[in-house]
Amino acid sequence: MMEKDQGARDGRSSRGGLCIRLLGKGGSEHSVREYIDALLDRIKDGGRVFSGEQDDGCPGFSLEDRGLIFRGIPGKREEEILLDYLDGSDHGVFFVSDMGSPALLRLFVSGHCPHCPGALRMLLGFLNKGPVSLEVISVDHCPDMASDFQVMAVPTLMLAGKEDVFRWTGNLNGKDIENALCGMNPQLLSEESLLNILESGDAQRLVAMMQAEKVIFPAFYNLLIHEKWTVRLGAMVASESLILASPDLGEGLLDWIWERRETLDHAVLGDMVYLMGFGRPVLWKPRLASLMSSSGSDIRDAIEDAMAALEEASR
Repeated sequence: MMEKDQGARDGRSSRGGLCIRLLGKGGSEHSVREYIDALLDRIKDGGRVFSGEQDDGCPGFSLEDRGLIFRGIPGKREEEILLDYLDGSDHGVFFVSDMGSPALLRLFVSGHCPHCPGALRMLLGFLNKGPVSLEVISVDHCPDMASDFQVMAVPTLMLAGKEDVFRWTGNLNGKDIENALCGMNPQLLSEESLLNILESGDAQRLVAMMQAEKVIFPAFYNLLIHEKWTVRLGAMVASESLILASPDLGEGLLDWIWERRETLDHAVLGDMVYLMGFGRPVLWKPRLASLMSSSGSDIRDAIEDAMAALEEASR
């Protein structure tokens, strides 16, 4: 059934047998080879397997002519999606022909994750649409790789080489991924992607991204004044860090809030007043004093707390 071969076909093709390379330290262990043997029994055209130079990653295999790598052994649901893909099923319509250079997407999954199969199915739609490769890592079999990349939840997707900017956890936005592959400016990340970053507990990474770009991302403003408290809270944590670390950038954010103060719901305004307590005292003490005179009792406590914080900062 298996034929050892020292070479692999160049390029990608949907026709002909698969060319499978064993990967990782111990990549030729019986468990991986046994899985591949069983997999090839279910594929019409079969394939050939070879052991290349071992890399330092978790044991797994590479479908050389498909741009797909799997670290670990696929679970039942991942295998069903993989077989659909190998049978030529279309997994999505994504256009990444504007890419300047090849790119690698790295997806972390688990056999117990309800959203991972959908993420895998969607991402397979990027293969053969441009110079895109996908590496899927099972955290169940490769915990060390998950630790190395600081993966705390699944599914987690990152663009290799740009992990600090393009990294998503949970629900994946295909359009954002497509744009990232085409060299999208991170300033254009969607509200969904920014919320994804905040909900994964990575507010500091978002702050670092905006500091690097020297601008507040447009979609971030919507999160900051969102009607849901849990959404606002994540954005407020990031805003507080941003104001303290980059005062000029932070003042621009506070000015944006101030200009919209009369349009904000009282609960939202109270939260925004809290952030004003981190601004420059010389500017925000008189502004808050004027706000106090025109506000109801429902936000006066918030104003007094912000004024006290400014007073403390000015000493």
